[in-house]
Amino acid sequence: MIITTRDEHILKGYGVDAIHKVSLLDSHDALELFFRKAFRSDRPSSSTCMELTPSILEYAQGVPLAIKVVGSFLYNRDASQWRDSLGRLKKYPDKKEVTGVLQISFEPLRKEEREIFLHIACFFRGQREEYVKRILDVCGLHPQIGIPVLKERSLIAIKNQEIHMHDMLQELGKKLVREKYPEEPALWSRVWLCGDFESALMSVEKGTNNVKAMVLDQKKYMPESRQLRIEGLSRFKDLKLLILYHKNFLGSLDFLSSNLQYLGWHGYPFPSLHTPTSNRNLFKWPQLSRLLFIMQFGEQKTKIRELTLYFTKFTLYICLIEKSVILDKVNPDLT
Repeated sequence: MIITTRDEHILKGYGVDAIHKVSLLDSHDALELFFRKAFRSDRPSSSTCMELTPSILEYAQGVPLAIKVVGSFLYNRDASQWRDSLGRLKKYPDKKEVTGVLQISFEPLRKEEREIFLHIACFFRGQREEYVKRILDVCGLHPQIGIPVLKERSLIAIKNQEIHMHDMLQELGKKLVREKYPEEPALWSRVWLCGDFESALMSVEKGTNNVKAMVLDQKKYMPESRQLRIEGLSRFKDLKLLILYHKNFLGSLDFLSSNLQYLGWHGYPFPSLHTPTSNRNLFKWPQLSRLLFIMQFGEQKTKIRELTLYFTKFTLYICLIEKSVILDKVNPDLT
């Protein structure tokens, strides 16, 4: 059995027979990998770019991922753009920080592509591509073009119909989310850990306009002994994406953000929910139980692309208030 990890302590803890430290690429192998990504061949087409190559590789430090990312980013760019990229690298004076090399491929991304990268880093690494695309599409992020762009930049990979991301790139994404306020989750744009979710609810007044997405890992359950008051969730005014797999809450939830675009709450624990009158984007509510679900809309015509309903032995009531609601498709799933 071969185990790969960047944490040597884990190997020692399991008492492995031998530890082999993988060497970084030497200058020859690093150059060969860089040429394959930056020029799509083993022979550079530009002598000027060739002259800049050693300076760029100095920042990659022989790390294969960094070489692949910066090479993919520089592909099909002219010498002036190479010089500009080198200038960006020089903003990171600590050459031991490979993150700087990875970040120069992130910074030029379009806004939607940045959002997709951060969503994948924080929430969707290892998830099925079609599932992730469905959510990103509902959120207006145009994943049909955005995901291929990230793949071309070597920021993600698609394997077995799943989206994969290197540990270092995931760390970069989470670092970008936390860097301004590392100890205050209520001020982040995204929340993905149960402990940070709890902290955000308790200090919600600080960040009601900051948090845009909350997706908690379904594999990490909150302790049954810990019950959170949920009222604070109503005060996240700009929340656009919410996926929860937890039901151990106290209090009541009056409503959710009027900007919500995708909602998934497995095992919703409350008897009812009123959506704000300005919410015309609600898409999905999975695994409903004993829920009176009321969608109330204003006077303008509202178009819901698809409503997928999952429910069990409990009675489900859907009340569409106002005659201006148009449903393209309703998918009942009786389980």
